[in-house]
Amino acid sequence: MAIDPENARTWYNRGRIFSDAAQYERAVACYDRALALDPNDPVAWRRKGFALIKLRRYGEAVDCFDRALQLDPSDALVWQRKCFALAHLQRFNEAIDCCEKALQIDPQYVLAWHSKGWMLGAMRRYSEAARCYDRILAIDPERGSARWNRERMVERRSMEDLASEIGEAEQCIEIPESVYNVVKNRDYEHIDLARRVLQELVNRKQEPVAPR
Repeated sequence: MAIDPENARTWYNRGRIFSDAAQYERAVACYDRALALDPNDPVAWRRKGFALIKLRRYGEAVDCFDRALQLDPSDALVWQRKCFALAHLQRFNEAIDCCEKALQIDPQYVLAWHSKGWMLGAMRRYSEAARCYDRILAIDPERGSARWNRERMVERRSMEDLASEIGEAEQCIEIPESVYNVVKNRDYEHIDLARRVLQELVNRKQEPVAPR
């Protein structure tokens, strides 16, 4: 392809071609040439950031998205992609803030809801995560991935509740090994049964003894 070395758009288009072909190193080099000629192009900064994510260069990607947002803070896609890069740097609180910015711009942005739900799950904030998937299902009731992820968040919250209940109950009763094993083995199928058994044992312990 003939290249006009003074045309930023030509370098940008070449970068897109390389990115579409999954040649991300070459794409980044082209975006660099484009941005050297036109540093005020938010889309080129966004596209470079995306290529850097594909190369797992997440810190550099965040820098690119920051430059894009300085130029166009209303781009929900950039906020979501910055969120994704921050999440891979384990900067979850900042990432959630980015998702919320994206959702302020576009409350129907399913990918931002999904990203927020994933991060809240990683932070063990399972009830909040489940609510994110509820929002996705309100937008798109047929989205099976959201339904599956919501079920997993509910299971994990129930497992944490069981572990907490065991901790309280073992102060006054002997906990059956089978109940311990539900938590130990992450046996989500039997959480409800284990909780019922535990509650029944606690209730029996608390029953008043009839006078003789």
